[in-house]
Amino acid sequence: GSEMCIRDRNMNISFEDEVESVKIAQKQEYYGFWSITNRAVLNLAPDQSIKEFEDYLTGSGIEDKIVKSYTTENKDITQLEYNKPFIVNSVITSESLLEEAGDSYIFQVGKVIGTQSELYQETKRVNPILMQYPNHYDYEIVVTIPDGYDVEGLESLIIKKELLDEEGNQKCKFESNYTLDGNKLTIIIQEFYKTSEYDIAEYDTFRNVINAASDFNKAAILMNPKE
Repeated sequence: GSEMCIRDRNMNISFEDEVESVKIAQKQEYYGFWSITNRAVLNLAPDQSIKEFEDYLTGSGIEDKIVKSYTTENKDITQLEYNKPFIVNSVITSESLLEEAGDSYIFQVGKVIGTQSELYQETKRVNPILMQYPNHYDYEIVVTIPDGYDVEGLESLIIKKELLDEEGNQKCKFESNYTLDGNKLTIIIQEFYKTSEYDIAEYDTFRNVINAASDFNKAAILMNPKE
């Protein structure tokens, strides 16, 4: 079908307890087929699946995360209003995303988007030619660098992989970039798959786009005390 799956994520990241832990406040909005699927899971699935799903919605793959708050909006299965988004608000903290390196800190910022063999994408990642629906992700991650620190290693945040058709239009892409304004580091990610069918000849390029999210997962930045 022509149904588009859209996932918007906004994250605000700050550091607590003298740079001991990372705090991530996140708002996610799901539209289209995903909103329907998410509602179905939350309303119909057994408790164990719901627990796993809530883990996925609050940042999968962050081993030591503590969920401080988690709320959903518009989770009833029958939504009278067409395409009302399914919304998730959460606040989590984690110490494992930060590593001390002398007086500096390594922040594994790429991990905040969660592991990329995501719940509804495991089959797609393995056999990406059969994507269920076209989909579109937009992420904005705002990191407040702690007072007294400079940041380096930002080049790991710049990734661009795309698959073009004969006319040069993007069929799918993963692109991440950043701006740094004072102590505010803003990372923008756009990932989309405009069609759900890809030719076998496009497989390798397609896989590069799919795997770019996993490359982003490995991105880390260094926070150094100012001289």
